[in-house]
Amino acid sequence: MAEPNIDAWLASKTSTDPVDAWLAAKDAQAARPPPPDDPFEAAAARVARGVRSPVRASGPNSAFRGAEDRAEAFGFGAGNTATLGMMNRGFGLANDIRTGEPWGTGTDKMAAREEEIRKAHPGYHIAGSVVGGGATGIGAARAGLGFSREGAGLLARLGMGAGEGAAFGAATGAGQTYSGKIDDYVKNAIVGGAFGFGGGAIGEGVGAGAAAGWNALRDTTQKAFPAPLMRGARADVQGLENLPRLGPDAMLADAGPSMQATAQQAALGIGDNRTSIVNALMERDKGTVPRLQADTTAALGPAERPSVIRNELEANRQRINAEEYTPRLEGQRMNPQLANDGMDQLTQIERASRVNLQSVRDRIMQPGVGANRANMPDLDPQAWLNARHHIDDLITRAQGQGANHQVGVLTSVRNMIDERLAASVPGIKQADAIAQANTIAGQELTRGGQVLDTGKEALHPGDLADIMQTNAIPAHPSAPPGPPSANVRLRQGARAEIDRRVGTQSNDLTALEKTFGTPEDWNAEKLVQIFGPERTQAVRDSIARNRQFRETYQRIAQGSDTAQRAAAAETASALPPSPPIRNVASTIEQIGRFGFKQYQEAQKQAQREAIAKLMSERDPVVVEQLRQALLEHIRGTAPGAQRIGRNARSSIQGGGATLGPVYNEYMQ
Repeated sequence: MAEPNIDAWLASKTSTDPVDAWLAAKDAQAARPPPPDDPFEAAAARVARGVRSPVRASGPNSAFRGAEDRAEAFGFGAGNTATLGMMNRGFGLANDIRTGEPWGTGTDKMAAREEEIRKAHPGYHIAGSVVGGGATGIGAARAGLGFSREGAGLLARLGMGAGEGAAFGAATGAGQTYSGKIDDYVKNAIVGGAFGFGGGAIGEGVGAGAAAGWNALRDTTQKAFPAPLMRGARADVQGLENLPRLGPDAMLADAGPSMQATAQQAALGIGDNRTSIVNALMERDKGTVPRLQADTTAALGPAERPSVIRNELEANRQRINAEEYTPRLEGQRMNPQLANDGMDQLTQIERASRVNLQSVRDRIMQPGVGANRANMPDLDPQAWLNARHHIDDLITRAQGQGANHQVGVLTSVRNMIDERLAASVPGIKQADAIAQANTIAGQELTRGGQVLDTGKEALHPGDLADIMQTNAIPAHPSAPPGPPSANVRLRQGARAEIDRRVGTQSNDLTALEKTFGTPEDWNAEKLVQIFGPERTQAVRDSIARNRQFRETYQRIAQGSDTAQRAAAAETASALPPSPPIRNVASTIEQIGRFGFKQYQEAQKQAQREAIAKLMSERDPVVVEQLRQALLEHIRGTAPGAQRIGRNARSSIQGGGATLGPVYNEYMQ
């Protein structure tokens, strides 16, 4: 039997001889390296030989093989990004359940297959990663996994978006790491977080832009309000919701700075647009003082002039003299011994204190002339009572001058005279109590007018509380029946001072607002003690409302005239300039440009007039209807804008989180 021709066998490509097949298998087995002893190296060798995708359906020579490979690359990228790298681990777990192989082995096989298909079709893998990341970002946002952005400003929202993107990127980077090394997980998490941070911030900005674009598109579909007015209302929606708090005199421009800017733009140029807005604001501003006075009267009651009250107190004093003192003094005489002793004490006090008391001595000496007049006291109680009144006047004058020593001396003299009157005239202390109540009432009227003063002499709220508590108790058992009038007069004095300041500080409502202060200021605390918290707050609210009205008037009607003059000059240009006659074509071109410019200006002017008509409305019923219509449109478009903004933000945020793994795989 001839020896087999090895060369011919090797050259043959279609041999089906079983012996040849067996020999070829033996040769291949001999060429294969022996399996390593290390079980980890053995697992790595199995992974290196590769595994087939669990989703592949066609054979190696199928016509759909290329399309399936691209779809597989896209699916690996999308699935693992969307699941933060859990898809490979999930297939590893399924393989463990199906074949009994260790979970890690199956996961390594899937990771190796993803790496193989990624190298073959990197673009499809990247596209899948971006799509999967965006889908996961949208899903997480809809599930409420993230910061609440209600009421946050743009910078705060950018920070929130960056923080969410960083967290998502770190989780994606660590989740798509399969090396089993802690350092790799940490490194990839840091890289993923860095890319996610940028993607989150960018996504927040894009989301805000998408929402604004949606709102602008929806605003153009309604015809009730011009687009600039809608933009201003949307920016000041909170102020628009709170507009009823400003009362029946509120206008749409009071909603906030954006609405004021819209009205200011509408008031540019010349024409009915400017006239209507300026006139409406001017008329409202003229009513500032009457509004404040009406509000304070409604809250605190009517104000009485201090001069009228003082005349009333003086009439009370004269009545007390006639009805209380005169009947008690008639037929009475001073005790001679007490009177003589009083004269001696007066002389001693004068010498010891070196205070001139001659005016007091003149009033208690016996009338007439003579050498012995100085030693003869007047025994008429009325003379001693007049001397006491005179001393009261001297004490008041000395207190105003800060002469404390003189005040002390006069007080001791007054007490001496008072004691002798009480011992000589029965019932005079009851008349004194009635007169003292009237005097204290006058003092408290003055104090009430000074309660809002500031500076070093400002009355402390604690001192005022003590004074009002003392005033609430009768000073003497013989005082007139009923509650003392001291606190009533103090309240009248404060009320008159408020009325004075409202009438004189109407040109500076900010200063008037500072006078009444915040709830923590002394003036606010003192007014609460005098009038109560609700009434005091009502006055502060009225001042705040009218200050806001004044600011609206100043910003719109009294702003810089530079832009106004420029707009008026442009609006006043009605005739085209005389074009140089060069040729027919250039002349027609210049006339056409002028016509187009005039058309644009006419459109702007029509828009200004429409906005001015709405902004100058003062009828509270109509203003409320306009406010409700604006809010209804804004609230109706808000959900759609929020969805679009959220989806745009989240998709870019999620897509940005995939750049970390992409960087690790393709850039290093």
